Amino acid sequence: MNNIKDKTQHLLNVDELAARLNVPKGWIYERTSRGDIPFIKVGKYVRFEWNAILDWLKDEQGLGEKKY
Repeated sequence: MNNIKDKTQHLLNVDELAARLNVPKGWIYERTSRGDIPFIKVGKYVRFEWNAILDWLKDEQGLGEKKY
């Protein structure tokens, strides 16, 4: 149970992710609805794992191996 709590404390919401990436929230919502960006559904909410986002960004730039 502690492991799940530890992981969920590292999840970002749309506002937090948009701020970290310095993009509008609409950009995040658009990529999420298209399935372009890795996300997790928590009920009706979407959350993002920062490490998965970093991997996704590397893939988008052709710098890494796809892991999701």
